[in-house]
Amino acid sequence: MPLQSAPRKRVIIVGASETGLALARSLCTTWNVTVLDLDSQRLLPLSAIIAPEAALKLLAKDGTSLLNLREADVSESEWIIAATSTDEVNVEICRLALSVEHPPAAIAVVQSTEAQSQLKALGAEVLLRPLAMAGLVTNVIERGVRIAVSVGLGRGEVLEIPVLPTSPAVDMRVADLRARRWLIAAIYRQDQIIVPHGDAVVRAGDRLLLSGEPDILPDIADYLRAGVARFPLQYGRQLVFAEAGAQSEGVWREAAYLADKTRVDGVTLLPAPSPGVQRPEIIWPRPLHTLEGQASAEELLQTLRSSVDLGVLVLAKPRSNWGQRMGLWSPRWPKLLMGLGSPLLLAAGNSPYGRVVLAATESSDLTLAAELAIDVARQLGLPLHAVTVSTPDFVAGGEQTEAHERVLRTVRDVAAQYRVSVTPHHLNGNPVREVARFVVPNDLLVVTHRGRRRSFLLNPDVGALLVEQAACSVLILGPRSRTRSEVGR
Repeated sequence: MPLQSAPRKRVIIVGASETGLALARSLCTTWNVTVLDLDSQRLLPLSAIIAPEAALKLLAKDGTSLLNLREADVSESEWIIAATSTDEVNVEICRLALSVEHPPAAIAVVQSTEAQSQLKALGAEVLLRPLAMAGLVTNVIERGVRIAVSVGLGRGEVLEIPVLPTSPAVDMRVADLRARRWLIAAIYRQDQIIVPHGDAVVRAGDRLLLSGEPDILPDIADYLRAGVARFPLQYGRQLVFAEAGAQSEGVWREAAYLADKTRVDGVTLLPAPSPGVQRPEIIWPRPLHTLEGQASAEELLQTLRSSVDLGVLVLAKPRSNWGQRMGLWSPRWPKLLMGLGSPLLLAAGNSPYGRVVLAATESSDLTLAAELAIDVARQLGLPLHAVTVSTPDFVAGGEQTEAHERVLRTVRDVAAQYRVSVTPHHLNGNPVREVARFVVPNDLLVVTHRGRRRSFLLNPDVGALLVEQAACSVLILGPRSRTRSEVGR
């Protein structure tokens, strides 16, 4: 099976100053780097780079033109760095870049505190050159700890970030962030330093000192800074495709589609397909790994916990079963979900998706589910719909209708924090039947499921029935998948 390395991230550098040139040389072997400068002569030192691994695009164009920034793929870039010699120009570059529909993170190198204030108001990171140089010199002569400059392993595993109002960390307890492979080392609030014990709450306007493994920390910083879509990074970095040896080609292609469109670092097939099993010819967009052995749900959970940094588990969606409805047989996905710390995708084999649909219910998990659906919709570039279903007023009374309207308002409020548009739908009738009618095969349905019991014909598990009857793939948030909290909201 052909394999393909993970795609490089993109960065735009505006200004072929000494700083811009040094950045381009440093980044071009691991990033796709685009450099803009009006003076083509200033770009000549970069055109001489002949390293085979270098990825450089040079544009002799004005970085304060939105048209030119679009030509440089600003909406596809992770970062834009304004490194011209003029503070006003750097502010304008960041303003334009942050105004596009899918903005990159922005950083500017400036001289004045006035420009620093303007850039912070825009939500850009700022490197104030005089203070940066003074800090470097001070650290050298005092042998102090340096932040994000050749620290520790020399790979920048300590970062300080501002918490913007759109950050998902706002009003959350540190304990509820469920940090894995990283931690909050300190919280700076105005003139206070807060030691981040588990009950400490993050507020908008705080600055967080983050420490963690270098491969994950920059993405975590982006996510906590402003809520940059990073699914499934908040849970882990691997997509695990279980039962890989027995699935249809459609399910294989759906797993590959999800790996391509999200932030996973790799794909793990579990168990490893037998040599004699014919597999679809798929070019996987991420490095592919295999793990041996697992039969029961308990064995699979043990393998996942001990061997994989799990971001999302993909299983083929089980077919409707008479024995299941009678309570004689239970699928293994509910057992897996109860033990996972990550979402579970039951794949129907339909990709690419056309919409993300949230089945919104009045529960303590509503905000968690809304944030998951919003993040996935942003990551995949899809429209988001929220559906809630009330039984007729003559059955349940008008209070239920009002409760479901509150549910939709909550979803809209959460979506507004991320500048995401959501289309609400308030239906009437049987919840399972109406949601199943609403979705189409190419939708991705997002639901929560907390049940432990087996479903019976006369006492059905509503969540399990919805998963069974929906014609599309279903992304399920379980009771242990808690990287968000409603504390303080």
